[in-house]
Amino acid sequence: MSSSGLALTANGWTDFEALISTGYSDARVVFVSETGDDGTGSIYDITDLEFDSDGMFQPTGAINPYLTLAAANANMREGFPDILLLNRGDTWVDQRFTTGNRIRSGRSATERSIVASYGTGARPQLTLNGLTGFDLDEDSYIIVSGIRVYGVSWLTAGRAIDVRGTGSDILFENMKADQVASGIVQGGALLNIVIRRCVFTEHEAHDGMFYAYQTTNMVFEENIFYKPYDDSYPDESRYGRHLYLNPGDGIDLHNLDVKLYRNIFYSSERTGIDGRAGGIYDNNLMCKADMRFGANGGSGGSVVYGEVTNNVFTETSDNINVPSELFLVNAIDTLVQGNIFTNTTTSGGNTAILVTGDGSYTTYIAKNIDILDNKVYGWFGTAETYGIWFNSSLGLGNPGDVEDIVIEDNDVQMTLGSNRVVFLTSAIVDVLTSVARNKYFSTDTPADWFVPGGAYADWAIATGDTSLVDDPDALDQVVYPDPGRTIASYNLSLGGISDSEAFMDGVVAQSRQSWDARYSALAVNNYIREGFGVDPIDPPSPEEIKYIVFTV
Repeated sequence: MSSSGLALTANGWTDFEALISTGYSDARVVFVSETGDDGTGSIYDITDLEFDSDGMFQPTGAINPYLTLAAANANMREGFPDILLLNRGDTWVDQRFTTGNRIRSGRSATERSIVASYGTGARPQLTLNGLTGFDLDEDSYIIVSGIRVYGVSWLTAGRAIDVRGTGSDILFENMKADQVASGIVQGGALLNIVIRRCVFTEHEAHDGMFYAYQTTNMVFEENIFYKPYDDSYPDESRYGRHLYLNPGDGIDLHNLDVKLYRNIFYSSERTGIDGRAGGIYDNNLMCKADMRFGANGGSGGSVVYGEVTNNVFTETSDNINVPSELFLVNAIDTLVQGNIFTNTTTSGGNTAILVTGDGSYTTYIAKNIDILDNKVYGWFGTAETYGIWFNSSLGLGNPGDVEDIVIEDNDVQMTLGSNRVVFLTSAIVDVLTSVARNKYFSTDTPADWFVPGGAYADWAIATGDTSLVDDPDALDQVVYPDPGRTIASYNLSLGGISDSEAFMDGVVAQSRQSWDARYSALAVNNYIREGFGVDPIDPPSPEEIKYIVFTV
């Protein structure tokens, strides 16, 4: 079972043939093509469909398609698992699914209405001038698969996807959205919204390529987020955010409702993942993009928890707000494990892992945080840089706001420039549960490696760190098999040129019809892991994928 709760094919796509085998006997099937005719368009049934080698819908014989989306969609029924198929390679200008022509809700989570494609060629395209492509409001049990939404200009674009209200069980898969405004999912009572294997490029994205607000069980899986723009800057060329996941102000979430699995985030400037709602962030590739985990600023006062695991951070982000790759704010019960930070490319100060509070709302919380088995390699900056930093704001809160901190089995190897290894504010030193089995190195003077203490001996007395007792070589530089691996060198190994942008050319070309696992986050992350002597992570089987169905 996938993150959407639906069966997958062998190569990881929704298995439509399996899906419609049960519960679709009364479904209508309608085709639409730019060579169709609204006057002669016909309604078909499920027996008029077959499947091609990519597992996508095809008519069994000759058909009479409709011409316009509105005429075709008028035959879809509320509460039925009807299927609307757009001809691949065709384009509809300023035609969309919105008020008056919205997608109808299906019957159940396993009997969904479907908007997808048929034929051959590129994804069918909605070309829009400042309009929203898919506008869902109070709608449920829907799949949208294999459609491209293209904005004529990202400066004036509307949204590709806008989901609001109290709907549930909505899947967007194999979408491509170019030069549009932020996608949005918000309603406070939305459930089980899944965005998987979609490609989002060059959006207007001050509020993120995707903005989600108080949505329960929001999943982003194996998507590609490439170069958002932020037109609030005078030159209209600054990069914005990839994701803006907002819990709302002052909300004590205590949930794991947001999940990010194996996505690629490439080239942000105002935060790659602005993950203010916390959640589970696993095995994502962050290239020139950073990650906030927790809330401050416009959604401050919230307390979050979850897991940040197995992600790779490379070619560091020039974040205009906070020069840190992983930025934890007001986190409790949070696991940070198995992440790799490598190949710094920025010249400013840049901390790999920063834990802090929220000065805007005077909440300074860090409780039950485990930082385990992470690798920080080659981090540097012209300003003072840290491998792990718990900053001084954490001493400003109430008694009990800071407690139970574990730092174990990490490699912090500051091999470039003069940089501190670990900086812990005194409030954290007082609540350390364990500091053990870490390996430390910096090209800085050993007397300046740590705060507090400076040199390791004084640091160990202050913090109780047993790393040198655990391993007499704990202060020696670690020798890895090939730590210089990058996205550029990975692309070279594929037969391309040594350039990360060239690699991304292959990534953004991904689709159901041309899916190449070599251009996935999992493949790149495993390549970089092996350079550090870390075992690769196998792709999850459908049974292993975490899927939780929430109900009101």
